[in-house]
Amino acid sequence: MSTAPASVARTHRRRTAVALVAAITALAAVLFLSPRRTQVRTVAGPASPYLSARLDSSHILRGTTETYLAIALAAPDHRVTSRAPTSVAIVLDRSGSMLGQPWTDAVASAKVLIDKLGPDDELAIIAYSTSADVVLPLGPATGARRAEAKAAIEAIAADGGTNISGGLKLGADELARARTPLRRVVLISDGQANEGIYDRAGLVRLAGARAATGVSITAVGVGLDFNEETMAGIAVAGRGNYHFVENAADLGTMFVAELGSLGETVLTHAQLRVEPAPGVEVLDVIGYELTRAGSAVLIPVADLRRGEHTKVVLRIRATVGSESVKELAHVTWTFEELGKG
Repeated sequence: MSTAPASVARTHRRRTAVALVAAITALAAVLFLSPRRTQVRTVAGPASPYLSARLDSSHILRGTTETYLAIALAAPDHRVTSRAPTSVAIVLDRSGSMLGQPWTDAVASAKVLIDKLGPDDELAIIAYSTSADVVLPLGPATGARRAEAKAAIEAIAADGGTNISGGLKLGADELARARTPLRRVVLISDGQANEGIYDRAGLVRLAGARAATGVSITAVGVGLDFNEETMAGIAVAGRGNYHFVENAADLGTMFVAELGSLGETVLTHAQLRVEPAPGVEVLDVIGYELTRAGSAVLIPVADLRRGEHTKVVLRIRATVGSESVKELAHVTWTFEELGKG
């Protein structure tokens, strides 16, 4: 796991055991056996403001049963006093449908955002039409690089198809090299995808998958004919913001608010590790990608803003025999907490 400077972020680890006699840190779900089924009662363990878990039913049948394990995650409600350094990949739609005022607005939007970044931030520029290209590799947003980025954008010509998915993937790949605790793709487009993944549902799934790895996505709609449903869907699934460029004079205020929202992020680079007990198997995770590491599963979790809650639901298969207490899994949550020195 990459780490931010110690003054900005601390790496934390929270562990809980589900269906234990006693919790390790957060919760125990003790299984009381009746002749035909296992009753589930949750028993509070040592308090944790971050992590809890429960099963979807108060009873489990003896034998082999599929059920759902819900892991609730909560971010602390402390206020971050200053915005942490941020890596931004501006993903510009340079397709033929952007010719005219949409392209003018897109260029203006990108240049205003570039000017709002500082030398502690990082910047990359991606442009896409039928395919996607790195116009400016990720690097510090110094004055010289900001000037270079604006000049490079000025030299781009709009032409070709609209491969939004290609642009998002390349932007997220570029941010994989980020050295800052926060990573944000800013997609500037009319949302009229016709290459790569071009259906709205597919683009929304892609945005959600990237957000789960810690790369949030803001969508900026330009042009009178932009696809609002697609752009808003990408922003919501990407855990970013949605903007529409109606008046170029509002761009400065819009991007001040955009970067300010990043200052509300308090937990980043988060991952759940679920280690099932013997006789228990994790079948899948609803709405999240997972990686298997032996019997354990690793689940990336999107960044959380102050006071925000989220839930990860696992479908599990458990075999309950004659034992009076059945351990289901150990859950470990690691993350970086921003704004606490």
